[in-house]
Amino acid sequence: HQATLHDGTKQAIKVLRPGIRHRFARDLEAMAFAAAKAESYSPEARRLRLSEVVNTLKRSVIMEMDLRLEAAALSEMAENTKDDPHFRVPEVVWDLTARDVLAMEWIDGTPLNDLETIDRKGHDRQKLGQTVIQSFLRHALRDGFFHADMHPGNLFVDEKGDLCAVDFGIMGRMGDKERRFLAEILYGFITRNIDLAACASRNVVVTTQRRRINVALSELAFALMAAMGKHLFELNHVIDEKRLNSAHSERQVRSPDGSSSYGYQLSQLLSFCRFVNNPL
Repeated sequence: HQATLHDGTKQAIKVLRPGIRHRFARDLEAMAFAAAKAESYSPEARRLRLSEVVNTLKRSVIMEMDLRLEAAALSEMAENTKDDPHFRVPEVVWDLTARDVLAMEWIDGTPLNDLETIDRKGHDRQKLGQTVIQSFLRHALRDGFFHADMHPGNLFVDEKGDLCAVDFGIMGRMGDKERRFLAEILYGFITRNIDLAACASRNVVVTTQRRRINVALSELAFALMAAMGKHLFELNHVIDEKRLNSAHSERQVRSPDGSSSYGYQLSQLLSFCRFVNNPL
């Protein structure tokens, strides 16, 4: 919602719907019951770890419904990006923020998927596409903290042509090791050095209770292949599909923290940037 303070300043106010916690708790309880029943009857359901999926969703929902956590994420992102070119985020108004209410700077801008208005205002689409990708990679690889829901509805272009991001309810984090490996994989694909990408992929390991398994970051690889126009069969020595499927079936694989959302988010941004530059 848009609100106006007594001094005339416009603010964006995000408010939780009344009764939303009770409704989510009821739905999650039903989902947990269904997952437990399915796993008790079906080995295939146990392989899919449905109860774990529900628990992950529950943790995510609990965090998203405390708007103080979103405000903290927004403040951290603002600090990380204060000197970044052509990218900014709204400022949090902490005095007006609580668990159920988030107050922040109002952003006047054009949604990134409103190409007609973007063209009419004379903004450079190619520059915007570059800003989207470069900003995301800068946040992920430099800071290890990135917006994990950067769809067009959360991205705006202001009058100066700068990119403004909103909605920080879903964020991703990566440690130094994951950031280094992902940077090496990305650099290998960009320079078409498949051996470098393959070597970096083999170094991405997942620790389980019993063993360490080499895992190729398939989501990231597919995203980069889409951008480069390469086919999967050309990179079969990078992505060992058979090993991945076998590991999943044995319930051994866990993605490194943040890498799964990183790969998914990058694939979405690459697809959207291609749309921005050539919507047809």
